[in-house]
Formats: sequence, C-alpha cells, structure tokens
Amino acid sequence: MLYVEFVILEKCLHDNQDISTKQLKTDTQNILKNVVLFNEIVQLNEQVIDGIKGILKLKGNLISLQEYVMKTAKDCSELPIYISLSGVYSIFSNTSEVKVYCDMTTAGGRWTIIQRRFDGSVNFQRTWKDYENGFGDPYGNYWIDQDNDENAGTAYVTSYGPWWHKNCCYSGLNRKFNKNLYWSGQSPKTSVMMIRKLQ
Repeated sequence: MLYVEFVILEKCLHDNQDISTKQLKTDTQNILKNVVLFNEIVQLNEQVIDGIKGILKLKGNLISLQEYVMKTAKDCSELPIYISLSGVYSIFSNTSEVKVYCDMTTAGGRWTIIQRRFDGSVNFQRTWKDYENGFGDPYGNYWIDQDNDENAGTAYVTSYGPWWHKNCCYSGLNRKFNKNLYWSGQSPKTSVMMIRKLQ
C-alpha cells in the first residue's frame, strides 16, 4: 500500500526533479503517519464529545433529583446536604411552597426559623388567623405557622402579644416592639425562634 501511495505522489510531483526517491518515500511516510495520527485524534474527539454528552445527561438527571429533593423538603433539615449557607429557601408544607430563613451554622445548623424580630418594622400585633397564615418577610422580620398550638384555649392575644401563655405569662416575644420583648423576666432586644427535627 505504501508503494501505491508513493507512485501516486511521484506522479503528482513529476515536475520537481530535485527530490530523491528516498526523500519522497520519507515524506510520504510522514504524511501517512500524520493521517493516522489525525484519524486517532478524530476518534478521541468523538469519544470526548460522547463523554460530554453523557455528563450533560447525568447532570440533567442530577438537577432533576436535586429539584425533587428541594420540592419535598418540609423544613430546613430536609434540604440537600450540599446547602450549607444560611439564607432563605423554599420548603413545602403539604403542597404549598413557603419561603423560610434557614440557619445552617448555629449548633450544627439546618434550623428552620419560625419567628424573627430585629426591629419594629413588622407589626406582630395581629389576629390569630394572621399567625396561622404567617406574615412578614423571611429576609427580615417574620412569622410562619408550624401548627404547634398544643393548647388552643391558652393561645390568645393579650398585652403580651399573641402567644401560648398557658394560663400565665412567662414570655411575650410577639408583643409590641416598643414595649420590650419579654422572656421569663428578661427583656431581649431581638428574638429568633428556631426549630429542628431531633436526629
């Protein structure tokens, strides 16, 4: 086969009488080596393209899995493990989406913040229906309902604010902000309530 290629090249180069047969044979062999190398590169390129397509397909499946996990999280502890920064995330109560602030650093993280008060910008003096539905902005001051009223007869709005008072008042973290928050004899300036599932 090499000889046939050589003859073809010799006919193409018949005007150049200065090239020796030996040189022409060497040049032809180099060209053939380059053609073989080129074919190998093309095959490798096709393998790389197939690999990239496979990765993209796998990535698409992973994204679908991540979206599924994200859309089934009922609280911050059920968010995917790769989420490690505190911030606002979506959780799903029944089938409805709720935006909540997730504390991912305090005491092992994965806390769902159900109440946050930093200033008086959100009025917490609201009806019990408002507390059932939640209000405010998860990026700032807010409340979300977590169906944690074990004694509905003692959950009411008083001068201490909407709370579970259990027939007396040991806390008032939802009272008017300018009247000071109240917690078992203390007057904190801010309030954050967090919940997390027990392991």
